[in-house]
Amino acid sequence: MFCRVTESFQMGLDALAPVGEGRWLLFGWVMRPRGEEARLSFLAADGRPLPLLFEGRHPRPDVCPARPDLAEVDGFHLVFAAGEGERGDLRLQAEADGEELRVRLGDPSIPDDLAPVIAARGWAENLSLLADARRAGPLLAPLFTAQGRSFGVFQDWVARVPELPAEPAPFGSAGALGVGVTMAGDIALALRPAPGTGAVPADSVRIEAFARPSLPAPASAGVMPLCIADWQAEPVGEALLAWGRVEPWTAPIPAAVEVLLEARVGGEGLWARCRPTARHLVGLFDPLAAAALGPEPTPAARAALRRALGRLLARREAAVRGMIPTEWRAPAPSDPPPLLLLTGIEEELGVRLIEALAPLLAEMPPPLLLSGPAAQLGQLALEEAGIAALVGDEAEQALEAAGSRRVAALALRQLAEAVIDRRLPAGLGDGMPTIPARDLLLLHRLAGPGGDLEATRARLAGEEAPPQISACPEVKAPLSAHLEALWRGFRSPAPAGNTGHG
Repeated sequence: MFCRVTESFQMGLDALAPVGEGRWLLFGWVMRPRGEEARLSFLAADGRPLPLLFEGRHPRPDVCPARPDLAEVDGFHLVFAAGEGERGDLRLQAEADGEELRVRLGDPSIPDDLAPVIAARGWAENLSLLADARRAGPLLAPLFTAQGRSFGVFQDWVARVPELPAEPAPFGSAGALGVGVTMAGDIALALRPAPGTGAVPADSVRIEAFARPSLPAPASAGVMPLCIADWQAEPVGEALLAWGRVEPWTAPIPAAVEVLLEARVGGEGLWARCRPTARHLVGLFDPLAAAALGPEPTPAARAALRRALGRLLARREAAVRGMIPTEWRAPAPSDPPPLLLLTGIEEELGVRLIEALAPLLAEMPPPLLLSGPAAQLGQLALEEAGIAALVGDEAEQALEAAGSRRVAALALRQLAEAVIDRRLPAGLGDGMPTIPARDLLLLHRLAGPGGDLEATRARLAGEEAPPQISACPEVKAPLSAHLEALWRGFRSPAPAGNTGHG
């Protein structure tokens, strides 16, 4: 629906729909004299003002004034309360530069089915609506559960957005584009323009992230918008490397995350969506940094990458520092026996050691937690001996569920050496340093030097555990410095006399 008062004061209404509990959502645009404010309000049939609950404004580049020197355009998303009455009783009032315009919202030319309107309109406006829905919180949450589909009224449009591959790769006008997340809540992006398209400005990327409901869950559960804090994009030559974090930080980030992004590359819009696999911090930045650098980088590009990553990690350190535990209470006699986490289970020798140690391991409270390249084979060996063991995601879920219960983390090599030297106490858990399960997971996710818990266990024990780098050697120095800064104030438990149970 289009309304006009003067050449510089006009309005278009794209859709109006109820969003539950007597609330309505209206979106459209208003053209106003340049430099003047356009005030929007809602009235009942008797002229009574209705509460405006949320107002979002955004650019509308698809609406061009005949005289751009005299007028400018705002898009809007408005939520107002009007009870359960008919929409025909509602009025929109707009005021600008002494002029006034009233529109009857019951006009049948204003669509009331949001899904087809969203699917057909400009993608930049849809990303603005997603951002407004995130900021509006419960007011617009029904948009994500409508029609019994996970993305609600956005589903048809989201399905049309091109999907990124799992690893950074050429994409449209980008020489390389990649997005990654960690279980701790980090979100990072690398964008390198195709040759000849020019540098990508740091403010040219917009990103929205959503958590899909954990399975099993009905499709009608809908996605949940995630707030990204501390977002910062740093130039790496003509490319960008960016980082942000989910706010508030929770561990873990939901395993199924969907990211939608818009970027301007070479003056053209680039749109993408992806479902990145959650990785550890080094696994996040290693491939993204390589994508930002590109093939055969110059020394200047390598230096630029290290400076950019250093600035991003300084931002991360400031956010993370207050979350890293520096100490924990001593175990109490009433504490349950600790869970045993065995790390460093490698290939056939490790499996044979587990088979040999099975009678000893059977004395530990179930389940045993195993970590390492051959952990699944070790799990099978223990299961055949009637001993419950968990590996991979199931082991991390067990640690998550354990909460404050303590964990004894031990390398399989150390356990074998203790057996050979007859240094084991009567109870395997006695005399071993322990750590609450939630703190072990938090340290692993926020400051772990690698994807496997072995690296975190080694760092806990004071052993050297350098970051595991494979794709981009230039990230090793800044990442090492970052992780060292996070661990510097950490006080590991004293092994002597520190028992996990009484």
